[in-house]
Amino acid sequence: MNKVAITFIWSLLFIGFAASAQVEDKGRDGVLYYQGKLGNKEPLEFNLRINKKEVIGSYILKNQSKFYTYKGRLNQEQTAIGIVIYDENQDYVATAEAKLVSLEDDFAKEIHGVWKSADGFKVLKLDLKKVAELADLPALLPCSSEDRLGVERPLQGE
Repeated sequence: MNKVAITFIWSLLFIGFAASAQVEDKGRDGVLYYQGKLGNKEPLEFNLRINKKEVIGSYILKNQSKFYTYKGRLNQEQTAIGIVIYDENQDYVATAEAKLVSLEDDFAKEIHGVWKSADGFKVLKLDLKKVAELADLPALLPCSSEDRLGVERPLQGE
């Protein structure tokens, strides 16, 4: 995936933020946007969408400009997630398990957990803080639900 495509994807997320609609029902109607660190040094930007008990999203490692997607599950108590992470070629690269730290009026304010490489040899701490709740994008995007939730669509001319 090239930098133009990554920039395009993140721009779409900020369009939803500009709409400034509030996310209700614990993130189910929008995207929760986080910033934090993977390990002690690697800054990342992370977005999370919750649909019933399924979680999907993506993140980018800022220093490396590497883009990843993930899918997983929210536990019954809505206090933890488990995700499977894929690289830009949709190859399985890692898993993560994390607790959602919530306040009464601020669902999943922070996420703290562990990221583990596919081979199990590399284990890193994951610490994220919510910086925005983005509006649901369907009304803003002229594409199908499958396209919005799936892998990136190539830009014309690539």
